[in-house]
This record gives sequence, C-alpha cells and structure tokens, in this order.
Amino acid sequence: MINLMDNLTCQLLENRGADTDDTRTRSLKAVKDCDFYIGIFGKRNSQLTQEECKTALDNNKRCLIYIMDVKSELRDHAVNEFIDRELIPRISYHKFRNCKLFLEQIKRDLKAQMIQILRTGLETITQTKEDVKNKEHESTASIYLSPNASDTNNVLSLLETAKSEYENGRYLEALTNISAYIEILLRRNLTESKNKDYSKVPFHVLLLESLELLSQNMVTKLKVFWDIRNKAIRYGSVPSKNDVKTLIELARIMEQTFLLRLESSPILTERDRRIIASRFMEILCELDTTAISWDRIREFAIHEIWDDYLGGYNKEIVAPFVIFYFEKELGYIHQQPNKKISITPKGRKHCNEEFVLPAGL
Repeated sequence: MINLMDNLTCQLLENRGADTDDTRTRSLKAVKDCDFYIGIFGKRNSQLTQEECKTALDNNKRCLIYIMDVKSELRDHAVNEFIDRELIPRISYHKFRNCKLFLEQIKRDLKAQMIQILRTGLETITQTKEDVKNKEHESTASIYLSPNASDTNNVLSLLETAKSEYENGRYLEALTNISAYIEILLRRNLTESKNKDYSKVPFHVLLLESLELLSQNMVTKLKVFWDIRNKAIRYGSVPSKNDVKTLIELARIMEQTFLLRLESSPILTERDRRIIASRFMEILCELDTTAISWDRIREFAIHEIWDDYLGGYNKEIVAPFVIFYFEKELGYIHQQPNKKISITPKGRKHCNEEFVLPAGL
C-alpha cells in the first residue's frame, strides 16, 4: 500500500474513452468482486464511473469517496446531479482542493480503514474459531457422550448434513460436521480396540493413537484433514470447496473401514467380548454333543446358537466377527455354504475353555 501511495499521481481522468458494453460489464463485475472501492469525482466523469460508484454502494462495499472542491457552475451538470442524488443521501465523502492535500487525506483514510479492517477481521476470525470449536463440541457431545451413543443413524446424519452443506456452499459448516463425524469414529474405535476410555482425550491424541489402526492412505488423508481443521480452529480460515470435497472423500473411506464396528455400539468391553466368545463356544459344543447323542446332523443355524443365549448383543453385526474369529483365526468352527456352523475336531478339544474376542474385531 505504501509503494502504491508513494507513486500515486493526482491525475483525474476526465475522459475514460468509449464506454462499450464489454467495458461496462467487466468494470461493474470488478466492482462487485472488489473488497474496497475508492471513488474520485472532479469536474467531469463518464456515465460508467457513476455506475461503478452506485454498484459499490448498492453492494455495501467499503467506500472512500473524494470530490474536488470547486464551484458547482464549474462542474458538469451530470456530476452535480449524481452527487446530489446518489452520494449526499447515502455516504459521507471528503472534499479536496489540490493534489497534495488529496494525497495526504487518502493516506490517512486508508490507514484508518486498514486498522478497522484488521480489527474487524480479528473479531470475525475469533468468532469463527469459537463457532467451529463449539459446533464440534455440541455435535460430539450430543451423540458420543449421550445415553443413546449407540444410535448410528445420528452419527451418520452428521456426514449427510456435511454433504448437504457442501452442496449449498456452506463449507465451514460442512467442515464442522465432518470433523465431528471423524472424531466420533476415532473415539469409539480406539475405545474398543484398546479397551480404554477415550471420551475426553484431546483430538490430536486421538489421531496419533489411531495411526496403528489405519492404512497408510488413510493416515495421509487424515493429515490433510488435520491441517484444514487447524486452519479453521486456529486462524478462523474458511475451507475451500476442494478442501471440503477431499474431507468428504476421507469420511467415506473411514465409513467403509469403521462402519461395522460403529454399528455394533454400544462398544464391547473386555467383559462383553469374554461373555460372547465363551458362551458362543459353550452353546455350540452343547448343541454338537446333543446332535451326536441323537445321531443328528451336526450343523447349526446362527439363531440356534445366538437367540436364546446371546440375544442382548446385535446378532447381525457382532455374530459375523465371532464367526470370523473362531473360523479364520482359530480354526475351531466351519461355516458351510448354507451358512450353518459346525465345530471342527480341533475345536472339540477346546470346548471347556474360556475365550475372549480380540479388541478391534
């Protein structure tokens, strides 16, 4: 700004040349897109100059208006009329007599405006930062810390809301919903995987401790997310459209990775995992023993094992993990193509043991 003002020449453009339609369109668009408008009116100006000034006023731009202090009879009638009709009723302006005084005045005014812009900007940034933090807290507290924390639909609604905000150009709002969604996923999965309470762990700790649970691709994307989020939290920076698009893609990847775990909420404690695994094998062994004694087929539908003995746990969600563990990890059971389950000879040898499902299944 200093260099600009030091080199400013007080040469009022009395004639801008032909105001073609193309010139007019580009000029008015430039005014609509600008952050700050300075209007200087001497003895004469073009119709386009007046339109630019009116456009700035109509669009509530920050304006500094300067009018050369001359007798009205020395000024073009159209300029006098514009000043009386558009400027006097709508905005304060400065008069100047010569170029030297004009330069001094505009330097003072611009300095004052810059101070005001910085002050207003800092207040806006501070408020934006608070809004982001408060929104994140409200979203996570209302779902993760509530008695109904297992309501998956509420969690997934955060992502749907973020997509809607993105489509409507509300990128900061989209960011806060995505951030809350990712935070809930990380807290729940860390709690389950490490059997610790992560409800009050700071966000950056969640990210650090989640690295071992995630693929390298997801870790890379989370670092991008963390950078975008921090700019909003620390600097009040509104994310770009591409930023939010990237974060929605990350949320979708996390959804695919963690959704089954999320849907099995409330989170299985170590006690839950012990009860489920031990009782599953106990009931399967009992059914197998009875089938042998009655000379029946030793294959059992999951509901025969689950409904009467493990009905307190979500069969559709938890049972596939149990079957995976005992079949793929231990080799104690076998699931037939018809989905029925049988115990293997290896599994029969462990019927009287106690089991614990691994954390993170």
